[in-house]
Amino acid sequence: MRALFAGEKLSAFRTFIAKECEAPLTVHDACSQLYLLTTGALAGQPRLIAVVDDQAI
Repeated sequence: MRALFAGEKLSAFRTFIAKECEAPLTVHDACSQLYLLTTGALAGQPRLIAVVDDQAI
């Protein structure tokens, strides 16, 4: 990655994310998930986030 130009780095990074993480969340979905995690933690119900193989739980 260090030898690549800035544009090539971004393209390589996006390709890696698409390949390894499947489809990314939309900004709206990511905000919704973060909101649910935050409100649950504030209500005394924290959640653990674990990565198992290729899934975040």
